[in-house]
Amino acid sequence: MITEKLHQELEKRWAKVGAGVYQKRSRVHRLEFFLKHIHHFKGKSVCELGCNAGLYGYEIAKVAESYVGVDKGDYYHDQALVTKEYIRNHNVEFIQGNIKDFIKLDIAGKVPKYNALFSSFALYHFSQKEVDRIAETMLPKCSVVIISTRTKKRTPFRPYNKMKFEKPENVVNYLERAGFACKVHWPNSKKYALIVGLK
Repeated sequence: MITEKLHQELEKRWAKVGAGVYQKRSRVHRLEFFLKHIHHFKGKSVCELGCNAGLYGYEIAKVAESYVGVDKGDYYHDQALVTKEYIRNHNVEFIQGNIKDFIKLDIAGKVPKYNALFSSFALYHFSQKEVDRIAETMLPKCSVVIISTRTKKRTPFRPYNKMKFEKPENVVNYLERAGFACKVHWPNSKKYALIVGLK
């Protein structure tokens, strides 16, 4: 796992190119919990929706064949490019843009191919239309999906989509309709959940 020393170095560099640091050391417990399930991405080509500064991508790239991270924030993209300097896997790409534009590029064959999907505390930011497009165009390509979600409404940035993805059971229902067998994993705090869907 990423060392405390490296995390401190990244935080200093992220602060210089971003509008604040989200992936702080205080949130590393989320990453530690995710790492218990990272083996599902071994040898996969992983796409992360809402990659932020690329901290999860740093870890995923250690086991994945390839990785692409997408985030609409230009400052997050700049921070992710800093993180990329520390990643040894050369099959790593960070794309700045919203999910709608990414899906358009995906349909046109202009993004790296992937067969696994990851989203950490981001899926409930998407509109219902964006969620529908993910189901139509992205999920059919994947054999593994891992989604982390808060268990309470906290994010005020956008209207929630109708599926209310702050509830883990709603994420499960969404993935099961797409053909995934799901399991929900809880940390001791129960403040969030990690859902693993496999085909």
